[in-house]
Amino acid sequence: MQFSSYEDAKAWLDDERPNLIAAVTALKAQGRHGRSVALAWFVGLYLANRWHYDDLVAVTETVLAISHLPNGSNVLVAKVLAALGRELEHHGSHEKHGLLASAVDAQARALAIFREHGDRRCEAWALVNFSRLLHEDRQLREAGEALDQAAAIFHEVNDQDGVDEVDWVRSCLSLSGQA
Repeated sequence: MQFSSYEDAKAWLDDERPNLIAAVTALKAQGRHGRSVALAWFVGLYLANRWHYDDLVAVTETVLAISHLPNGSNVLVAKVLAALGRELEHHGSHEKHGLLASAVDAQARALAIFREHGDRRCEAWALVNFSRLLHEDRQLREAGEALDQAAAIFHEVNDQDGVDEVDWVRSCLSLSGQA
């Protein structure tokens, strides 16, 4: 499908939103988990951009359910959960605080899957994401510990960008007057 303008594409997405949400769930029900997860990634980004939070939670819950199925805990699923969790966290921190519980569920599961598969770099990034959620929940000591673990892993895998991100997040949390 090709659109003549950004506005046309956006209008199509807005019109098809209920069908896109249903497709994510239907693909899961049909056992087409990989396709459901891939579609959830893109639909989730659209939903976050358009502030359709209830639908974003529903898509995230579908991916969470897939992650608990046999062969459902793979790195792609974890990456989608981390991305959706980031969107929920961002909007939960600024617009609708009720989203934070879903963000915690998504990030916690992503972290567990990255650990299960030994993906140390992604584990560290998930710890950074999780630290922000812990901070938002006023669990300041735990947020600091998550950042410490992330920094140690980033040093271990020689990822200077990750180390810099930990330092930046730590300074942002400190600037908030709560860390």
